[in-house]
Amino acid sequence: MRERMQVTVVRWLRWSEKYTKTDMVYLASGGLWSIIGQLIAAVVALSVSVAFAHLVPKDVYGNYKYILTVVGVLSIFSLSNLSTAIAQSAARGYDGALPQGFRANLRWSVLIFIGSILLSAYYLFFGNYTLSFGILLGGLVTPLLTGVNLAGSFLNGKQDFARATMYFGIIGVLVPALALVAAILITKNLLILITVYFLSNLAVDGYFYVRTMRLYKVHEGKFDAEMLSYGKHLSVMAFVGGIAGSVDQLLLFHYGGAVNLAIYAFSIGIIDQVKGPGKMLDKMMQARFSNRSSHHIEATMEHKMLWLLATATAGVAVFYVIAPGLYKILFPLYTDAVPFARIYALTLLGFGAVPIGSYFAAHKKIREQYISNLSGSLIQIVTMVIGVIFWGIWGLVVARAFSSMLNAITMVALYYLTD
Repeated sequence: MRERMQVTVVRWLRWSEKYTKTDMVYLASGGLWSIIGQLIAAVVALSVSVAFAHLVPKDVYGNYKYILTVVGVLSIFSLSNLSTAIAQSAARGYDGALPQGFRANLRWSVLIFIGSILLSAYYLFFGNYTLSFGILLGGLVTPLLTGVNLAGSFLNGKQDFARATMYFGIIGVLVPALALVAAILITKNLLILITVYFLSNLAVDGYFYVRTMRLYKVHEGKFDAEMLSYGKHLSVMAFVGGIAGSVDQLLLFHYGGAVNLAIYAFSIGIIDQVKGPGKMLDKMMQARFSNRSSHHIEATMEHKMLWLLATATAGVAVFYVIAPGLYKILFPLYTDAVPFARIYALTLLGFGAVPIGSYFAAHKKIREQYISNLSGSLIQIVTMVIGVIFWGIWGLVVARAFSSMLNAITMVALYYLTD
């Protein structure tokens, strides 16, 4: 009975391929694990958000988000996008890419250490011991945390989606979240919450990094001579993007304070969780595209784009309708975030360009990636700076929605106008 059902599902997936022009069996096999992982991650993130919303004062949560944002900005001064290069190398059989990437990540993280020490000293000088300690701890732990997380990218490159999801998408999310919620129930002390967040993530992900190393015997694997060079290119591209992804929260903390930052964080939180499957889909397509010709990929590109755009459009419409009730139930103290969340949901429309980004990355279209990443990030930074100064949270969400759609249009234009 079970085998018959599997055969029926496979037949249905193969039938649907004439409309989607996509290997639906491959997508479903990896996508099933992605869906499971993303659902669990979404539920866990939602549970943590509910705990913060109900149990932690807004100013404490705002400062918590600020510390994470500052550490995130510091992390872009390293090989911040080495994960994509490692996945590419792993997909081509270079198992030694994982330890190679881990060592390179640590070497290039010296600026994170220096930056965290300097900022910690700055806040210590002005008597803000909480921000001083939180930033210092984050700056010391983040290089190691980033390094061990590369194992997830390595597993995705090997198309070992089940293990990647179980290690880093389920257990790696669930255990730190449980530790953080337990800490919230015991104390509202920001220093303790920050410490639990960083150390619990490092302990769990570090364990699975070692487990992955042993499983694939990566020390016996070949190194990829081109990986580090490509990783550097990707990290340079991601540099401005990293600033664009964090400057909104830094600016809002400066101009609006911790409470407004907390409101903004809840405005974008649900949608950012919804984007998770899109990131996994990108990794899956990169792994498949790496070993396929440009001609083969281009033959089905438009179908992939249209299906994703239609799905994203439906998602935006559904969220617009259910947002008020959703926030009233989950975040009753943050219902004023609903109008901002509805506008921010428009960023989902950028999903239509995900296959193009996957194609550019898989075939190392460096020029196209530079143009799309840098132009999109610079536009986002400029519009957000203007927006937050004059219109606060409204300016930020409108700027992010506008820049997201413009970046998608730019990628489509690059795809059709360049070879």
